[in-house]
Amino acid sequence: SVYESTTEMLAQAVPYIRCGLLNGEQCIYVADEHAVETVSASLIQGGINVEHAVARGQLKFWTRHDYRQPGDFQLEIMRQFVERTLNEGLEKGHTGIRLTVEMTWTIDNGVAEEDLVRWEDFINTISYPGSKISFLCQYNARLLSRTLVGMALYVHPVVLVGHRVCPNLRRKPAEEVLQSHGSHEQGLDWLLERLQAEANHSNGWAQGSEILSALVQ
Repeated sequence: SVYESTTEMLAQAVPYIRCGLLNGEQCIYVADEHAVETVSASLIQGGINVEHAVARGQLKFWTRHDYRQPGDFQLEIMRQFVERTLNEGLEKGHTGIRLTVEMTWTIDNGVAEEDLVRWEDFINTISYPGSKISFLCQYNARLLSRTLVGMALYVHPVVLVGHRVCPNLRRKPAEEVLQSHGSHEQGLDWLLERLQAEANHSNGWAQGSEILSALVQ
C-alpha cells in the first residue's frame, strides 16, 4: 500500500486484519511509524475485540526488532524466519498468517534499498494466491524516499492506493527494476496515476479496501 496519512493507512489495514481474524488466520502487525496503541484503537473502532484476539494468540504486535533478524540483512535468513513463523501459527491451529508491515522499519536499520527491493520481490515466492501467508507492505510516501517507493511498487503484484486496489500490470523482477535505478524518483506520481488508470479500465479493478482482503484469501 502507498499512503500519506495515518487515516489513509488505517483505512487500508483495518479491513485486511479484520478479514484475516474472521478467517481464523493469525494476524501480525509490525508497528514502527505508529504506536501500537494507535493501531489498536483503530482496530477496536473497526469492530475487532483486540484484547480477546491478543489473548488467544490470533493477533500479535511486533516491533522492527522482532521482525528484522539479527546480523547482516539476508534474504535466506528472513525467509527462514517467516516460514518458521507460518509453521508455528499453523501448529497452533491458525488457518494461515497475515503480516501487516509498516515499511519504516527499514529506516536506519541496516537494510540497503537494493536489498529491500530484492526482499519485497522474493516475498512473492512464499506469498501468492493459494498460499497460507500474505503481506500488506505499507509505504509512507512522505517518510520513505520516493526512489525506494517507486522501485518497491514495481515488484508488487497488487498496489493499494487509497481505497483503490490496482493489479500491477507493470510488475517487473527486482533485478530489472534495480538496473533502472534512479529513473523512479521522477516517475512515482506517474506510476501511481498509470496503475489507477489501468485499474479503471480492467475487470480487475475495485474500489473499497475490503476487496484487498478478498485478493489474498
